[in-house]
Amino acid sequence: MRDLTKGSVVRHLLQLSASLMVNMLAGTLYTLINFFWLGKLGADAQAAVALAASPITIVMTLAPVMTVGARVLISHAVGGQEKDQAVRVFNEVFGAALILLSVVGFCAWLCRRQFGELLTPDLKTATLIADLLYWYIPSIAIQIPSAVMGSALGGSGRMRPSMVAQLVSVLANIVISPLLIFGWLGFPRLGVVGAGLASFVSSLAAMLVLATHFIGAKAYMRFDLRCWISRPLILWKAFKIGLPVGLQNAVIGCYMLVVIQLLRPFGPAEQAALGIGQRLLQSSLMPLIALSSATSVVVGQSFGAKLGTRVRESFRTSAVIGFVVTPLMFVLAQLFARPICAAFSSDPAVIDGATSYLRITSFNLFPMVAIFSCFGTLTGMGNTKASLITEVITSLMLIVPAWMLSFRPGFTPAWMWDLMVICSVAEMAIGLLFLRAEFRKKLDFGISQQPLECPV
Repeated sequence: MRDLTKGSVVRHLLQLSASLMVNMLAGTLYTLINFFWLGKLGADAQAAVALAASPITIVMTLAPVMTVGARVLISHAVGGQEKDQAVRVFNEVFGAALILLSVVGFCAWLCRRQFGELLTPDLKTATLIADLLYWYIPSIAIQIPSAVMGSALGGSGRMRPSMVAQLVSVLANIVISPLLIFGWLGFPRLGVVGAGLASFVSSLAAMLVLATHFIGAKAYMRFDLRCWISRPLILWKAFKIGLPVGLQNAVIGCYMLVVIQLLRPFGPAEQAALGIGQRLLQSSLMPLIALSSATSVVVGQSFGAKLGTRVRESFRTSAVIGFVVTPLMFVLAQLFARPICAAFSSDPAVIDGATSYLRITSFNLFPMVAIFSCFGTLTGMGNTKASLITEVITSLMLIVPAWMLSFRPGFTPAWMWDLMVICSVAEMAIGLLFLRAEFRKKLDFGISQQPLECPV
């Protein structure tokens, strides 16, 4: 356990963010490796990976439902010096995650071919999507209990174990993917099926690495089957915090499905370009996402310890750090978008589409600083409804005008990318309003006189 209620907020945020950054960089590298190797199989294979991301995002809505609530409640318990409560929260959530992932993962696996046919009219691409999901859905299912373990450790102030597990997963994927995709060194040539199988093996390795931190006399938290779904009230508290985040991911997944449908008239090349551009933009957002997650942990422990001043300081520090690192990422996106995109495809149409997407949407980086700082702070205080409400509003602000514009002559994907920038500014404004209201509600009158939202 690491006490984040004392010491420099800047140091805590930077150290936690660094571990999270490495973890996320490894995860992004994991995805880009698949894109790189599958790019050797042609635009259809890359389009299949891009299109499969949407149903996978919907399946992954279960992860934050389980993990965010666990991390927040555990951080509150650690801040309040309640170790037994932290252990119980972890086991309650972990047991529920194992049961739910088995049911939902199996249902998603059965529907993989229908997903492919829904996402594209091209029969070859639809088949490739179903082939990819054959092993990729089980790999996602394994990642959910791993995510619960990582979130539990994160709530106690330990980010390094998740980083190590992710690195193991990436290294395994680097070695295994080309062997199974292309049949090197005598392995069977499986194509996109091989990419899914490599993901499954890599995810399994990461889960085993994380599990070692919950075994042994020195472990702060341990597995305890007696606590699995034994106190529904605790599980309900975690569920209430995590559900809005899961629903938010579902909204994002549905929102991307609409965007993909609007791109259908432009063919697989534009869809593949969207997949490449999205992942590159997500790569540039990694420092902000890592900083937001670190902020939620520092705020969570400070809130649990009833240190209102430190909660405010964590938000301000997070925003300042974010605005320091963002300009560099923006400049890189503007100046080097085309050569970066060209590294992931040899198709000129795909490169052009991905370059346009990246150059326009990189303007989102500036409002995203405030957005991630706001919602990282709100999450640490146990309020995740604000981000869900904001996501619904801004998604509608994009989808409705984009759908109407799609009927106009000369409609191009760039019109949607411009709308995304406008919606990000609106999201920033709404987020700041929510944060101001939360501070007034829970801090201005002194949280030391108020009970914590999680039962102890």
